Amino acid sequence: ADADVVGVLGITSGAGPLLLVRPEISGVTARQSVYDAAAANSITMSFTPNIVIVEGCEVTVTGLKGAEIADLSSAFDTRGWANFYTPTFNATTSTLIMEVRADMQKDNAVAFIV
Repeated sequence: ADADVVGVLGITSGAGPLLLVRPEISGVTARQSVYDAAAANSITMSFTPNIVIVEGCEVTVTGLKGAEIADLSSAFDTRGWANFYTPTFNATTSTLIMEVRADMQKDNAVAFIV
């Protein structure tokens, strides 16, 4: 093994010269708990990053049309939210923004419930 090889963001030899890695998110899923449009609903979302997502980065989810979330501090199920600070939701743009609380490791699925 080369002692000079340094990993960055979970990429072996990530500090090497001219190494380009395209950040990608795979395994993106979204499931709802109830299919009745008028009923209260929970949406479980998950994804798997191919690089480390470092503390302070933002994860943005768009397209949550029709979502009504009154109180973000209590509206979210706690499962999966250890990865994020209390998110913000813009009902006008249907956008949820979550700041990463601690480094999220590459190739580990992240799931959370809205």
